[in-house]
This record gives sequence, structure tokens and C-alpha cells, in this order.
Amino acid sequence: MNKNRILIPAILLVVVFLFAFFSILEKNASEKFKSVYSVASVSQISSDTVNTENKNLSQNVTSTRQDLPKSATSTITEEILFYGDGCPHCANVENFINSNGVLGKTSLIEKEVYNNKDNFNEFSEKAKLCGIDSNSLVVPFLWDGSQCILGDTPIIDYLKNQIAK
Repeated sequence: MNKNRILIPAILLVVVFLFAFFSILEKNASEKFKSVYSVASVSQISSDTVNTENKNLSQNVTSTRQDLPKSATSTITEEILFYGDGCPHCANVENFINSNGVLGKTSLIEKEVYNNKDNFNEFSEKAKLCGIDSNSLVVPFLWDGSQCILGDTPIIDYLKNQIAK
């Protein structure tokens, strides 16, 4: 009986510590993903050229345009903006979209990736088409059907050109 008095609290203590440990790990992983952002426009990125820990990604990104084979883009007719809630660069793009009526003038679709697993999986697939490693995913990210555009300024410039047409 004396053993049970010690054993039960010990087991509860271990369970509480394990829960706290895994909660902290999950929060840290989520925060790390949300803190990564891009400041460069690309259509082809090699996983060897991207260092996600570097705050100035523009120095590490290949900026040459390379269109995808026609078979990869023939059924894609819409532009997709992948963004994350709380991302300041994404907010810059969103402000431009709202103040310029972009949604009414283009086929742009917006998809949030931090809290929606299906959107995140689609985001990963589009990035993979551009040669972006899954460890180098950043938002805001625009897929136009043939190329990937990263960063608020390059995306805003792209959208300005689209609504001017």
C-alpha cells in the first residue's frame, strides 16, 4: 500500500513532464516555421543555394527564370498566393491586394499555410516544382502556373504588372 502512494504520484509527475516537453517542442517547431521569410524572387532554387537561417535570403537565391515544361502547367490557369497568418511580409502583400482591388482583376487565390495542412501540402508541391527544398519553404509565395515568386516586393511588382494588363 505504501508503494502505491509513491508510485502513482511518480507516474503522474512523469506524464506531466512528458506533456510539457512535447508541448514546448511543438511550439518551438511552429515558431521556427513562422519566422522564416523570403526577400527574393525566384523561379528556380537549388536546395544547396538556400540557407534558411540567413535573414537575407536574396544573397543565396538563384534569380534566373526557368519555365516549367508545358505538361506541368497546361491545366493550371489560376495564380495562388500562399501566406501565413502573422507574417509581416504577407501582410504587405495583403494590403496591396486590398487597396488595389487585385482579387477582382486577376484569378488570384489566397491560401493560408500555417494553420491549414492541405494548403501547406499544396504549397510544398508547388515549391517542389520550382526545385525548392521542403526545408527552405518561405512565405509569401506566389505560384503563377509556371514560376514561383518569393517575397513581398517581387510579388507586389508581379501583381502590379498583372493588373496593368
